[in-house]
Amino acid sequence: MNSQQQPTTDSGLTEYLEGYQQLELDGVEKNLRKTRNTILVVAALAAFGGMILYSMDRIMIEDLWFNFILMAAYIVLALLTKKMPMASVIIALILFVGTWILNIVLAGTEQIYQGILVKAAVIYYLIRGIGYAKEAEELRKNLNKIRN
Repeated sequence: MNSQQQPTTDSGLTEYLEGYQQLELDGVEKNLRKTRNTILVVAALAAFGGMILYSMDRIMIEDLWFNFILMAAYIVLALLTKKMPMASVIIALILFVGTWILNIVLAGTEQIYQGILVKAAVIYYLIRGIGYAKEAEELRKNLNKIRN
């Protein structure tokens, strides 16, 4: 009789663990959505910022196209957070900081301070997103181990 009860207990424990891991994963996915939204906000800032500067004759058409390419890259990265969250968030952070550095080199040191609060907020949320991405990848890996 014990041999018949053991599989039921193991199966129940496995189902419980799987359900618990899935609940944790759902919470992490919610946080990843916030990170994805942050990346999409950066995409919008790149596009609208470029359009505003172009309309004020502060940048050339080539710079506007560069902003649209950045926007497309951020949109792709935001979509990739579903499949490859860690890589997407890290690349988005590197791209954001790299663009900021490029602006400083090309337009002067005053670029360091222009929009510093928005830049700091974006960097903060992207760094938090790295933690969410790491947690999501670990939970997905553990959930796959339990299921297999």
